[in-house]
Amino acid sequence: MREHNGVVEEIPASYDATTNTITFASAKYSTYTLVSLYTEKPFCFNKSILNAMKNSNKSFVYYFMYKGHLYSVTIPAGTDASKVLEKNGYTGPFYVGKILGTTKFIK
Repeated sequence: MREHNGVVEEIPASYDATTNTITFASAKYSTYTLVSLYTEKPFCFNKSILNAMKNSNKSFVYYFMYKGHLYSVTIPAGTDASKVLEKNGYTGPFYVGKILGTTKFIK
C-alpha cells in the first residue's frame, strides 16, 4: 500500500521466493507499507495479538474508517504490548494512536 498526499492505495507487487524479495514500482516519493489491514470499522487488539507483533521483525499498519474519515496507526516491530494495552487487556486504534501516533489521512 502507498500513502501519497493523503491518498492511500494498493499498488501491485510481486514476491520472488528464490531471492526472498518483494518488488513494486512507483514514480512517487511516498510512504509504503508491506503489512497492512483495512477495515470499515475500527476493532480492538488483545494482548496475544500484540505479543505476536512484539516478536515480529515487521511493523504493522492498520487503516480504518471512523465517522467517514480514514485513519492509520502503525505498530512498530518489537512494540511492548504493556505500553499500549489498557487495563482491561485490550486496546483500540485510537488509544494505540495516542501512545504511538495516529495519522488522519482524509478530513
